[in-house]
Amino acid sequence: MEKKINTIIADDNKRFLQGLEFILSKMDYKVIETCNDGIDLINSPNLQYADLILTDLEMPHMGGFEAGLRVNYLYPHIPIIALTMHQEKVYLEEIIKSGFKGFIYKPDISKKISQVIDQVFHNEFAFPKKLKLK
Repeated sequence: MEKKINTIIADDNKRFLQGLEFILSKMDYKVIETCNDGIDLINSPNLQYADLILTDLEMPHMGGFEAGLRVNYLYPHIPIIALTMHQEKVYLEEIIKSGFKGFIYKPDISKKISQVIDQVFHNEFAFPKKLKLK
């Protein structure tokens, strides 16, 4: 049996967290923690065990950009994938500077998650062509 991929999800929407956790459970992922905001994410004792992080960009207290930057500084080997409902507010340059390796527009998550994670684990960036530069 292959090792499951330890995953942490950060999002302030509990229903979305539950849905994403369900999707990942049907794949080879083990959700080791869910966080409600960026502060919970950067303070997680489970970060050291994570193989992958999926985080919303817009959360209260600390958003995904700041959290991604901090996690990437402490654990640069953990790939981080951005999640958002607001694709028009996201800029490619800002995402890359914050340490993200991939991006998924939330309405496309069930169709794109496997492909984006696969690309990220093959050391490729996974960003849609629609993302704007500043």
